[in-house]
Amino acid sequence: MLIESKRPRVVIDTNVFVSGLNFAGKPDEVLELLIRGEIDVIISPFILSEIERIL
Repeated sequence: MLIESKRPRVVIDTNVFVSGLNFAGKPDEVLELLIRGEIDVIISPFILSEIERIL
């Protein structure tokens, strides 16, 4: 049985992730929501590998 989450599902791309780590602003706010468990993040293997390559 799948449990439906009431939290919004958000796709975070590489630009949002990297910007959120380096600068204050909306991308940073998205990462804060993730850390607080207020959103569910959807991310693809491609985006993960891109983030890994950049960092």
